[in-house]
Amino acid sequence: MGKVEYGEGIPKYNREQLMTKEEIHGFGIETVVRCLRGEEYEILNVKTEIGIHPSIICKKDGGLYIIEVASDIAPKNGQVPDMLRKQLKEHAIGMNAVPCVASVGFGACDSDRFNASLALRGDGFYANFTGLEFLDGRLSELAEELEITQDMTVLNEVEPHRRAILILKHCYATADSSLIEEYLADDVVCESQWVIQPREGKAVVMAYYNEKATRMKESADHVRVQEARLVKKGKGGQVMLSYKEGDPVLVMVQGENTCIVTVKMNESQLISRIDICMPQFFQWELV
Repeated sequence: MGKVEYGEGIPKYNREQLMTKEEIHGFGIETVVRCLRGEEYEILNVKTEIGIHPSIICKKDGGLYIIEVASDIAPKNGQVPDMLRKQLKEHAIGMNAVPCVASVGFGACDSDRFNASLALRGDGFYANFTGLEFLDGRLSELAEELEITQDMTVLNEVEPHRRAILILKHCYATADSSLIEEYLADDVVCESQWVIQPREGKAVVMAYYNEKATRMKESADHVRVQEARLVKKGKGGQVMLSYKEGDPVLVMVQGENTCIVTVKMNESQLISRIDICMPQFFQWELV
């Protein structure tokens, strides 16, 4: 599929220029395969046809993984239905494999086409894939626990900006806000693009994170968080202008909602600002 210059906004187009369901599914699989190879998985088999399961078979560190990929157009992420999840887990037992789901969403780099969920052949796209979801809950919890423990052991060895991201990652992943307070500036501001009024001051921001930790413990939706690095800013609100390529960020997924968490540090290397942003304003790579 060659690159096509559509210009800005929504152009005149015909039915033949729209991506098909098969192309959307294939785009998602290509995105996941590229990320897996970057994480040193060995790809054994790939099936891009709709209705053929699993989509990907791969291995890493002696373990076998079978992956079902689901793709959709932003603002949605692909969803694997419960029945297929059940079948995938049953299939994994016979293969002595770990069953996984990969949910991918992608939208046009142009903001008008993004907001219209318009996927034209040859257009430029942002892809949103935040990592594998392990359907073996025990394996998922152990993997996250190990990763978070490793993060915490290097807190004093990394630069302050990344340290702040790791602390927030620990908070969201474990529903434990106790580590945050000592790293917040007294005049810290926490602002979300989903909330009109910013939260200002250390006491107010801590009250927000304490309440959020309580809600996360009570919620049935598992929160997935992963460290990433900002590659390129998308088109959007003024809050994005103070962030630059290379900044560490946090990608957080809960249910069908995805957001990007960014921070700013003051001269004392304390967190002076936390922004909770819509994902379409950023392009990132996982680290």
